[in-house]
This record gives sequence, C-alpha cells and structure tokens, in this order.
Amino acid sequence: MVVPRLMQSVLAGKVRSAIGSGAVSLSGPAYLMQLALGVALLGMCVWVIVLRLAHLPNRGRAPLVLTLLPWAYMLLRDLFVPVRPQLAVWFYPFLFVAIWALQPRLKVLAMVGRLTGWVAGLCIALAILLPSSGLMFSGNGDVITVDKQILPWGILVGMFGQGNSLGQFLVLGLPAVFLIPRQFTRYVFVMLTVFALTWSASRGAFVAGGIALVAVGITAWTPRPGRRVVVGLCSIVMLAVVVMLPFLTTDLEAFTNRGLIWIYSIRWWQDAPWTGLGSNWYSVVGGTSARLAGSAFHAHNQAIQLLVTGGVVLAALALLQFSVLTTSVARLAETGRLVGVGYLMTLGGTFVLERTLTYTDNTGMLPTVLVPIALLLFAHEHQVAYRGEDNSRYGGNLGHQVEGLAPVLLHVPSNQRLQQSDRGRDISLAAGAQRWLVPERAPNGPTQSPPDSHTGVEQQRTTNTDATTR
Repeated sequence: MVVPRLMQSVLAGKVRSAIGSGAVSLSGPAYLMQLALGVALLGMCVWVIVLRLAHLPNRGRAPLVLTLLPWAYMLLRDLFVPVRPQLAVWFYPFLFVAIWALQPRLKVLAMVGRLTGWVAGLCIALAILLPSSGLMFSGNGDVITVDKQILPWGILVGMFGQGNSLGQFLVLGLPAVFLIPRQFTRYVFVMLTVFALTWSASRGAFVAGGIALVAVGITAWTPRPGRRVVVGLCSIVMLAVVVMLPFLTTDLEAFTNRGLIWIYSIRWWQDAPWTGLGSNWYSVVGGTSARLAGSAFHAHNQAIQLLVTGGVVLAALALLQFSVLTTSVARLAETGRLVGVGYLMTLGGTFVLERTLTYTDNTGMLPTVLVPIALLLFAHEHQVAYRGEDNSRYGGNLGHQVEGLAPVLLHVPSNQRLQQSDRGRDISLAAGAQRWLVPERAPNGPTQSPPDSHTGVEQQRTTNTDATTR
C-alpha cells in the first residue's frame, strides 16, 4: 500500500537487501499503518458484501468464479510447502467479490488515476527533499548510476525499493489518469506521471506504455463491430511474446541478466511441472547456495513466475482469467470505451519483464492491478451493453483525451441530450459523424434514422406535400 511505503521512506532509512539475507522489517508506525489499512480494507469489503447479499447481481458470476480459481488453487498449493497465510492473502478474493457485488460505473477508475498522479508527485518531492529516500543509493551512501539512467540526477525510486517497481506502478495507473474529468488536473497528473516514469528509467514500463499506445490507436481506427477481433488478436500476440521470450533466450546476460533468471527458473519448473514449487520458492532458494543473484526476488516474467510457483495448473487458470478480462475489454471497446484496451495492453506489456500479478500477496500493486481488473470485469456498463442500450451516458472514455488521434474516438451525446447539456456548443464534424455512425433508438420503437439523413428529408417532404394537398 502507498501510505505505509511513504511512512517507511520518511521515518526510516532505505536499506538495499539481497534475497536470502532476511526481509527488511517495517518501522513501528509503518507496520501499524499497514495493519490498520489492511483490516480496514477487509472490513469495508465484508460490509459491502453483507449489505448487498439480498441484491447480488446475476451478471458476472462466471467471470467471478474464473477469477477466484487461481487464488483458491494457490492457497491450497501453499498448504503443502508450507506457507503461512498472511493478512494480504485475503485482499484478492474479498476485493473482487465486493466490486462484483457493487457493479460500480467505470468512471470510478478515475480514482486510480488520481492516486497515480499523487504517487508520482510524492515520489518526485521525496527525491528533491530527501534524496537518500527518493533516489537509488548503495549501502555505502553513494548514488547508484547505471547505464540505463536517463536523467542526470540518478534513478528515481520514491517510496519503492527499485526504479522498475515505481515505473511498473505508474505505467499501470497511467490509463486511468485519462479518465479524470477535470482537464487541468488531468494534464498536471499526466505530466507528473510521465516525468516520474522518465526519471525512474524503467525500460520495461516504457515498452508497456508504447505497446498500449499503439494498441489503442489501432483499435480507435477500427470500426466498432470489428474491435472485438482486434482486441483479441492484440492479446494473443502479447501473450505469445510473454510466453515464448524466456524459452527462446539463451544468453545469460540478455535483458539485464534476466536471461540467467529465466534459464534457471525453467530448470526449476521442470522439477514440478504440473503443480509448481510454491509461492515462496524464490525466497526459499535465495537462502541457499543455489540462489542466482541478490536481486532475483521473482522470475521477472509473468509466465515463468506462474509456472515455477504453481505449475501448468496455475498457468492454465491464469490464462482463463486473462481470456475473460480480454472479452470484457473487447465488449467495452465496441461501445467506444478504450481505456480498457490501454490498461490491458499495459498489463500485458509489464508481463514481459516483470511479475505483475500474484494471487497470495499483491499488496504493492493492489491499487493499479487488482482494482482496475475488477472494475473492467464487473463495471455497470456491461449490464447496459447486454441490454443493447446506448451506454455512452455512463461516463467518458479514453477517446476524450486523445481526440486528435481519430474522429471515431470522440464521444458525442445523442441529439436530445445534446440540446439539454450542450446548448450552443459547436461540435460540427464530430456530431455529424456520431449521428451517422450511431443511429438514435426510440424509447419504445425501432431505430430512427438521423434527422438530417436522406430518408428523414424525404419523409418530411412527403408530409408537407400531404398537408398541402389536404
């Protein structure tokens, strides 16, 4: 969570620890804050579930079950390691069930965008005011400078332990920043997030953001009926890269020594290919003579992480979950909401070089991983889409923020709502394109043609002729 990390960075010195040397414990205030926030989160989820027991939705039950299966399997698998369950283990199921019970509007995702902007600003301020806490330092107090450094002031880590972790958090929250309704706040948070990303020098985050931008552009230029196919193809290509890259890598120093981690991780996975070695495997092997490196806290690839910790079974369950998420995002894209495409491709981009999604402890990335996934799966807009209604009135989409990319990205209300909410506003070409692309639907009747279409003109002329004759 963000607040305990910030408290730890301010109140206690940041220590770089190698895996196997023992976990760095939180300071007293930071630990109490983390415990209090964890209990509060679980309590709020339980409260929401209890209040909604009599009104649980019918839609989304199958996606909910498929989403909970990987967590349930990993929980049972760890009983044989054994791994003692922590409080964070229960965040995953209760959060997903609570959001499914609420079925909130997709615009709630803007809260994640605000949090991302504030984290970026706080990390920059921390690096300026407390460089020993906000920048990457070595054990002897020297600023760590590496070849990948972009700005001359070192590598920004902020309240995180690594620049890659900060970059991963920020790039996953960046699509939600574009949903912030106030234009000034949105622009400021976008600039802060991009600047902090650049300072963190996280090349994996840059790649993920670039992939998302290209995918959003392709989807935006695709007619709405074909967007489901485009989103599906993008997801398949992304997953193929995530899975195949580690198996095709033979150089131990490839991708900043990730080749070494991948090659040895595949060998470990072959010892238990179906069930894996448990969620704590990298901590266990890090305390032995077989450890790879002091920084090998995980597999640095989502597919390898799933195979090593849970085997083929966990990887198959995670694939089902990702397929359900892709289907939900594609359905939203057909209705003009591209924020899901941006987030899905960003998530897949981080899978290539990092471990983003875990099922037993995802505390660090909870706001930018679990919450967006749950909202994209169970947003209220899916109910409207199922009923065949025009759901454009339920909040904005990513197209608002990139209007120059393609006219189809523009979100224009219907004629009646336009007269009520946008009197006197000139929308010219965008309004005309929207009326042609999305015909109006009468409240209790068939689809009506646009008033400025040829059909409407002929009907009007016929009516006038009849009146004159009479």
